[in-house]
Amino acid sequence: MAGARVLVISDIHLGEILYNEDAPGLADYVHALNRELADFVATHRERRPPEGSWHLVINGDMFDFVKLARLGDATSVGHEQASAIRERLARIVKVHEPLFHELAVFLLEGHRITIIEGNHDAEVYWREVRTDLRNAVMRLAHRHQESLQQAPIAAELVAERMRFRTWFEAGEVSGSRFHIEHGHQYDEFCSFEYNLAPYDDVSRREVAMPLAHRAIPYFTELLRSYAAQPVEDFDGRSALRFMASLGPRKAWVLFKVYLVAMLELLRQAGKKRRHELLGLWEEHRRELHALAANSPYDVGTLSRMDGLKAMPAEYSVIKMIRVFWLDVVLATAVAIAGTLVSLVIGGPAGLIFAVLVLSACIGMVQRGHRDRRFDIAGVLRRAAHRLAEVTQARYVTFGHSHFAELRRVGENAYYLNSGSWVTREVLRGEHGAGMTFVEITAEAAELKRWVGRDAVPRLLASSAQAIDVAVEAHQPRRRFGRAFATRKVRIEALRRRLEARRARKAEQRALRQERRPRPR
Repeated sequence: MAGARVLVISDIHLGEILYNEDAPGLADYVHALNRELADFVATHRERRPPEGSWHLVINGDMFDFVKLARLGDATSVGHEQASAIRERLARIVKVHEPLFHELAVFLLEGHRITIIEGNHDAEVYWREVRTDLRNAVMRLAHRHQESLQQAPIAAELVAERMRFRTWFEAGEVSGSRFHIEHGHQYDEFCSFEYNLAPYDDVSRREVAMPLAHRAIPYFTELLRSYAAQPVEDFDGRSALRFMASLGPRKAWVLFKVYLVAMLELLRQAGKKRRHELLGLWEEHRRELHALAANSPYDVGTLSRMDGLKAMPAEYSVIKMIRVFWLDVVLATAVAIAGTLVSLVIGGPAGLIFAVLVLSACIGMVQRGHRDRRFDIAGVLRRAAHRLAEVTQARYVTFGHSHFAELRRVGENAYYLNSGSWVTREVLRGEHGAGMTFVEITAEAAELKRWVGRDAVPRLLASSAQAIDVAVEAHQPRRRFGRAFATRKVRIEALRRRLEARRARKAEQRALRQERRPRPR
């Protein structure tokens, strides 16, 4: 197994359908995910590599427990959160049974699977959740063996071939060291204070929820289709369109829930939050020493790696205000109030007052918009560079950003991002998105795209090639989700609009000529 060829996929986000069965296109998405990913596993199982076996690493966010979170999931009873996650896991396995069946057969034929936790499925940290997932795969394996009249596989063998990692997976392929982790620890909006003790407080009843996810439980029960919305791509206009689509009554209720949620989250933010978690430091340190005994790295290296993580943004009230758009809400409220006051004052003084208030509000929104821009792809590249120096790994692989790329990050080191698997971008027909993966061999690390069972995966980039700049497998997009248009495309679009306008004016002139009375 030590010399197995490595496959890396990430960001599958299984489970969104559980609260959104009626969401438009979601059933098609789940069907496509089951078919394509099951075919991906089956095809690689059938094409045994020269090394003899595959090591499939699912590098974080295999599940999306965050978008299924609800208030009250964890109570004063210990491990209530684990019970809720176990229930949802059983439903996810049922919905995606074709995929889990292929994973079971993959294990039966001697290959290995490692599941690394991400920020959307950090609850896989619970031992009970891991046991349930292993048992579900083992049941499917036994069912397959019964159909072939084979003796059932032993539980110990499944546990040996199916492993879980809270932080990273590291090893070698023919002497080339690789390091694989999800990458959320370098994102200040998704990082955990103590990755090896990722609890919400010292009571250890709940796994923590990073800042980017903390508001979600307030909305999921009120708005079941919320999880299906690409909220990370929202700008002001898309948010207003979304609110308008709900209707006035539901939009008002949602706005009140938003205000209550923001006040509660702000109450929990700042230095107070960091002091609450200090009691977990000792447990994190013990886990760090235990990990050193079962990984290629010593305690010193692990400590330096741990020091590279980003400080959680929830420690800053200002960042919380900006990430949840509270500054925009405040500016809008002030602008409305200022307009009303200016109408009461009236005359030139009222006009001057209104202009000053609106100018201040516009400045506040523009400043907040600049601060909200967060280049997560760039953050991960820099983190990979530092990580390669600390670990001496030749290949550093992340997920998290959904932005697949390969880049040289040192004299003899490479950063690869496995991107995402099947996403709604695929169903929308957007070019260069989804179904990307990394393959690490004795010769090179390669970034590939899955294009179907009957075709060879498309090679996008390889470390064996001369690479001086990033090779990106994604179509570059604007911050708010619209495809980035090149200068040539923009000029072409402008030309078509001008032609359409000239054609409309010509039609209008022709109609006027026809309606004009003719001389007798």
